[in-house]
Amino acid sequence: MINLLPRTEKRKLKIEFRLRYAVTVLWTLFMLEVILFALLVPSYLKINLTMIGIEDDLAATKAIAIPGGDDVQKGINNIKNEIALLKPTNTNADIAISQLMTEILAQKPEGVSIASFAYGRSGNAVTTQLSGNASTREDLLFFQRLLKENARIADAKYSQSFITRKTDIDFMITITLK
Repeated sequence: MINLLPRTEKRKLKIEFRLRYAVTVLWTLFMLEVILFALLVPSYLKINLTMIGIEDDLAATKAIAIPGGDDVQKGINNIKNEIALLKPTNTNADIAISQLMTEILAQKPEGVSIASFAYGRSGNAVTTQLSGNASTREDLLFFQRLLKENARIADAKYSQSFITRKTDIDFMITITLK
């Protein structure tokens, strides 16, 4: 087949073909979007109505809630605050409580038994209190000396006088961390 069209006419025909092809593709995409929109509108409306229903149910549940529910929420908040005290922070004075207990109990001499462990933190000041029983006065003094040698511990003081008894001594020691 012989092509008798000049080049300019061929170019015009190619441009017209491309233009018609682009219009056809764009029209097809537009129709697909319209069809998809029509198919998705019912799902959107159903989800929207469900959300409105759930919000209404929540409002109704809150309206008939027990008046003491605030007390329960306050109790939960107190528990969360106590748990937050147990979590270590990034300051130098704070270490995990389990690690602190392990370090302190590792330094306990044979004649000393620990009955309770209390932990307190206010700002950057961290203190612990240990109470228990010691077989001799020398064991208590040795325990205090070992605690003061620890690099993390700033001070270790006994809160009551144990000097008057020689054996079977009940004690309470307050340990301040650096």
